[in-house]
Amino acid sequence: MFRTALLNHLKMIHKKRAGFLTLLMIIAIYGSASDSLNVNSFNTYRLLTLDNPWLNSGNASGLAFNGLKSWAEFDAGTDFKKGDFHRIREAGDLNHYYFNAGSLQSFDNKFFLEGTFSYHYLDEKGAQWNGIYDPYSGNPYILADSLSGTTFHKESYELSGKIAFKHSERLIIGAGIDYYARVGAKQKDPRPKTTVCFINFHPSVILQKDKYSLGFDLGYSDREEEINYETKRSNFSPVFFMFKGFGFFTKEIDYGFTRFQSAHDLTAGIQFEKKRTESKSLTGLRLDYGLEEVTDGSSVVKKEDGGEWEKLHAGLNHLVTKRSGNKMHVLGGKFDFHGGFGKEFLQYVIYV
Repeated sequence: MFRTALLNHLKMIHKKRAGFLTLLMIIAIYGSASDSLNVNSFNTYRLLTLDNPWLNSGNASGLAFNGLKSWAEFDAGTDFKKGDFHRIREAGDLNHYYFNAGSLQSFDNKFFLEGTFSYHYLDEKGAQWNGIYDPYSGNPYILADSLSGTTFHKESYELSGKIAFKHSERLIIGAGIDYYARVGAKQKDPRPKTTVCFINFHPSVILQKDKYSLGFDLGYSDREEEINYETKRSNFSPVFFMFKGFGFFTKEIDYGFTRFQSAHDLTAGIQFEKKRTESKSLTGLRLDYGLEEVTDGSSVVKKEDGGEWEKLHAGLNHLVTKRSGNKMHVLGGKFDFHGGFGKEFLQYVIYV
């Protein structure tokens, strides 16, 4: 029942998207026409992130350093791509429709809030060797099929919120939370239906002195993806491919296949800001650790065709901002290290 409702929902969106995009274009044109008479513009948030580099540091408590008391933005658009110049697991034809809404608010210079919502609808045609929502997430254990010429309908709903509270002139505490839900379905046998759910919680704190600030943040995220391959034709036995990195793969012939992917990530960051008369510098160090697990089967859960993917990321960045009258100069640099380790399980099913 859920699968039928999902497919009907995707078809209904496909029929109504032309009118929906027309309405969004009218709203966007109206917004851009009236924007030239206001203080805020489409570049306001970009200038805000330059003036407050804490917004890109991963520390939600940095909202307290915003120069604006309130800000809101809405944008919508569409992307059309067609051609053979793309990665092997990407589609040759892509239709992408989206809209984003975001807002910043401050209350009595004590509470600071930020919230965003975005929606994406994609029609991908011709994507081969791909049976999951995002084949380029970094995990080499990928479930796929070799069917070409079919359409992969995808939808994504994304929510994000941050809050900061200035407890005193010396202490700021905050937190951030991110959530998204995604669904996708191919329109031809063997047809995968993917369901993705992600949530991230991120507390933080900033300690202030006259000439410097010190920030800390921690984060935990959980991501679950379920892939169900179905075959509607009774006289058709498709081939499923289980990729394992470095070109290695196995294949299985069956009427259907079920895979569960779960990912858990831990992150920690420390930031140091030094203030001068006309300039300030922000240095940040971040460590991320993640573990992704793959299990196959619905009745007999096993890891015969999958594995675990362990990843580590370390990042160091430094940003210097200097004001000179109405001009702003920004100079930055960063260093990143990414490491990944795969673990494959060899299992044999014994029936007793």
